[in-house]
Amino acid sequence: VVTPEGVALHLPAAGPVPRALAWALDLAIRLVLVVAGGTVLALLGRSGAGLYAVLLFTVFWLYPIVFEAAWNGCTPGKRLLGLRVIAGNGAPVGWLAAFTRNLLRVVDVLPFGYACGLIA
Repeated sequence: VVTPEGVALHLPAAGPVPRALAWALDLAIRLVLVVAGGTVLALLGRSGAGLYAVLLFTVFWLYPIVFEAAWNGCTPGKRLLGLRVIAGNGAPVGWLAAFTRNLLRVVDVLPFGYACGLIA
């Protein structure tokens, strides 16, 4: 990437292992949040089931979007491994890019996990 000032930036892509580790750390964090929230909501009985569905949606869909947009392209797992998502020009991703990226992640996981994306 060449900046408007004429400085060439080399922005290497992360390999599959650091990405997988960051994903696993984020998954562990999400599972802790879901289990902790589910434990609290279980005390509400049947009325907690609807709130649990909202919690699941929030944790599994909004977690990466909010963190990537608000933390300059980092989720907690990415930050621990020194990774970040950037736009094509090297700038941090914004809300729309983070939303689109994570919405399309569902397509990437089909049909064989992330194998097709890894090969591509």
